[in-house]
Amino acid sequence: MGVDRRTVPRVTVVTDIVTPYAVAVFSELASLCRLTVIFCARTGSRGLAWDFPSGLPFRHRVLSGATIGRR
Repeated sequence: MGVDRRTVPRVTVVTDIVTPYAVAVFSELASLCRLTVIFCARTGSRGLAWDFPSGLPFRHRVLSGATIGRR
């Protein structure tokens, strides 16, 4: 017996960059709702250039946001 998608909540999250720990949390959250994650950039000045070769296990979009550096 499947889940009725009309009763599953839709959740959209906007966050800064793609990180392994965020991917783990969002993957679990996606099992409970219809999740879409919007990442503002692939990486930032504080983030490493993580690579997810198999893609992400939830619906997402990565924007090419600006990175503001500081001294």
